[in-house]
Parts: sequence; structure tokens; C-alpha cells
Amino acid sequence: MKNFMLKIKPKCFYKQELATNAKGFLIPCCWCGPDSNNDTNFKKLIKDKFHLDRVEKITDVINSEEWQEFKKDLEESNVKNLPKICVKYCSINNNNENAVNALEYFYDNDTLVTKIQ
Repeated sequence: MKNFMLKIKPKCFYKQELATNAKGFLIPCCWCGPDSNNDTNFKKLIKDKFHLDRVEKITDVINSEEWQEFKKDLEESNVKNLPKICVKYCSINNNNENAVNALEYFYDNDTLVTKIQ
């Protein structure tokens, strides 16, 4: 097996559209299912203040400090600050290949690395 450094190429920027979940929150994409709710890095995107009943416009959510920080973390591939689901589905390795088939994620010198078959 060979090690590859991961970068994030967010599909929510290029291919996928935002979605809503069954609890009434805007989410970055449809892959952010119920399992994401327990991810500390995801919880900041689904705070009570972002419930769709509590905002006037979708842009109130997207332009919030938390969502802008999330966007910046995606742009800069700050994988430690991103929900695991984003790393799983939107990571690419140093060959610009989709790393969805990653077997294992681990940290090496504060950088998220994955082993690819």
C-alpha cells in the first residue's frame, strides 16, 4: 500500500447542490445524513439558530460565520476541522484521484493521510 496526502475538492462547490435534512436544517449535500449529526465538526452547521423555521432566507445560513468558516476549511483542505463525511466523499489524493475508496484515515505530523489499495 502507498500513502497519499489528502486534499479536499468539495462537490458542494462544483457538482452537488445544498440539501435539507428531515429535521429542517440546510446541509452541504445529501451525504450529510443522520450519522453526521454526532460529528463535532458537523454540529456547528446545524445549530438551532440555523433551523429553517428560524431564518428568513437561506443566505442567512450560508453567510453565517459558521458556514463561512466551513467553506474556508473546505477551500484550504483543513481536514481536521471538517466533518468526516466531507473527507470521505470529497477527498482526493495527490494524483488528483477520488479517495472515496480509502481504507483507513490517520494523522501523520498533523496531516490527514489515507492508505489506498
